[in-house]
Amino acid sequence: MSSLSVGSASNARFSRYRVLTVGLIVAALLAGHLLFLPATVSARSVKAGFDYFETKPGTFQSFSSTPLPADFFNPGSDPFSGTIFLQGVPLAPDSSADTIVQRTMNALWDLPDIWYDTVPIELVALSLRSTSPITITYGGGFTEQWDVVVAPSPTFHPQGSMTITKTDPQGGTFQSILPVSPFLTFTDITDPNQVRRLDLGQFNFALQFRADNVPWTYKVPKELFESKGFCPSCGPNGEPVLTTEEAIIAQHFIEPARKISLPREDCKVKVTLQTVTYNGENIGDDWRYKITVHGKATDVAEHTFGPPPDSESLELVVFNGVIGKKNTDVKVHIVVKATAVDSFDNDNAQEEATYTEHCPSTDTQSITVNVYEDEDKTTNPAILKFTFFIELC
Repeated sequence: MSSLSVGSASNARFSRYRVLTVGLIVAALLAGHLLFLPATVSARSVKAGFDYFETKPGTFQSFSSTPLPADFFNPGSDPFSGTIFLQGVPLAPDSSADTIVQRTMNALWDLPDIWYDTVPIELVALSLRSTSPITITYGGGFTEQWDVVVAPSPTFHPQGSMTITKTDPQGGTFQSILPVSPFLTFTDITDPNQVRRLDLGQFNFALQFRADNVPWTYKVPKELFESKGFCPSCGPNGEPVLTTEEAIIAQHFIEPARKISLPREDCKVKVTLQTVTYNGENIGDDWRYKITVHGKATDVAEHTFGPPPDSESLELVVFNGVIGKKNTDVKVHIVVKATAVDSFDNDNAQEEATYTEHCPSTDTQSITVNVYEDEDKTTNPAILKFTFFIELC
């Protein structure tokens, strides 16, 4: 038994020594290896997100190698093998973005040797139109003018890739291959009811746009759309850099999209008390109300109403003024006080609510007021429901 005890203690000391020795060796190796890392590069990653771009002049798609067939536009129309020059149409009024690309995974640097990572990307939005109408001929003589709009195919969503390389603490370069399957809409400018559509996604066709050695940075200027602290097609200080995406029969010139400051117009709000319904306990036939909207009070004079169930249509404008700004969410605060007028003591109650509405919009909201005859609220209340129509423009 004693030899076993001595042996166990000896084994334990040996194990601790071995663990300590291995730990020191690993630490020394790591410390030595880290000496060879670029002194200016850190391990900060690039998170998945969306990249917003605006299309620049010179963008085109050519049909020289794959013409639109004869009779595509109308019987007798010639094949179209021309080039369509395109311009961006902003997707929203507060941005110049007409192209949105999604990076669906984080880019992670595998320290200490690898300073690049490849992540999947996909075109999620595209809004382009022809800079001028294309000309369609008939037998080489009669001609028509057609506008062209380009969007992503709704039936085919191919994925591409972006290889992001980090070269300094603030950024680096990337190369990308972005498949784009176009959905083209052609409209006769003399007869807008004449529309032709071509979804190249139905044929699993995609243009393979390639971009190489494009700069990126973590620094995102305030005037640009930020995507998780990643600014593609940006110089070291966040300045936009013109980028060319090239495919066999197309080119797309892009820069980072800018935010557009819109003048904020006042939001005009009109609140109308439409109806009041009377249910519950009959505590009186004579009522008056006080409606306060955004601090402005409107009194509804004493009048006969009841017995329940009953309802009255008032269509009374209780507020017509400015609250907040257009294209924002506006808070509309309404306070309702209902009073049952009695020969001795009046019975009254008050309720209030705040509604968040987007300007412009319309909505219908209701506030229910329970009025009791006794202060202890032991009896059944009269239930008055006030219905308001809210207009914001």
